[in-house]
Amino acid sequence: MRAGSSSLSRAALATDAAELRAELPRLDRAVDELALVRPLGSEGSTLDAPQRVQLYAASALLDTFYTAVERVLERVARTFGTVPVGPTGHTELLVHAGLEVRAVRPRILSDASVSALKRYLAFRHRFRHLYLYDLHVEPVVPLTEDAPRVWAHVRDELAAFADALDELADTLP
Repeated sequence: MRAGSSSLSRAALATDAAELRAELPRLDRAVDELALVRPLGSEGSTLDAPQRVQLYAASALLDTFYTAVERVLERVARTFGTVPVGPTGHTELLVHAGLEVRAVRPRILSDASVSALKRYLAFRHRFRHLYLYDLHVEPVVPLTEDAPRVWAHVRDELAAFADALDELADTLP
C-alpha cells in the first residue's frame, strides 16, 4: 500500500489511526450495554411499560452503535477523499468502506461486515424517523442479539485498518 495522493500526510494518517483506536472502547461499551437492555417480548406481543423502556433503550443503543461506526468511516473518507452526501450518502459511505482503493488504501471492512452493518443503518434510519412509541420489537431483537458477533468482526477489521494507516504513515516523509 502506498499513498496515492500528495495531500495525505503522515500526521493525518497517524491521527486517523489514533482516533479510530479511541473509538473502539466506546463501541465496546455500546455493545456491552445492549446486552443489559435486550427488549423483552416476542413478535406481536403487547409490551408493558418496563419492556417498552427496554425497547427504547435498546433502540437508542443500536443507533449509537451504528453512528459511532459511521463516524469512523466518515473520518477516513475525509482523509482519503470526500464524504458522500445526499440521499444515498450514508449507504455509499458504507459501501465504499468495503472497497479497496488501489494505491491509496486497503478496504476497511469485509463484504460480510458491510452487509451486516447495512441492517443497522436501515434500523437507524427507521429509528430516527419514527416516534418511539411506534417502534416494534421485531427488528430490534435480532439486531441486539447479533450485535456482539457483528461488532467482533467489525472491531477486528477496524483495528487492522488502524494498523494499516500506521504502516502507510510510516512510508511518508
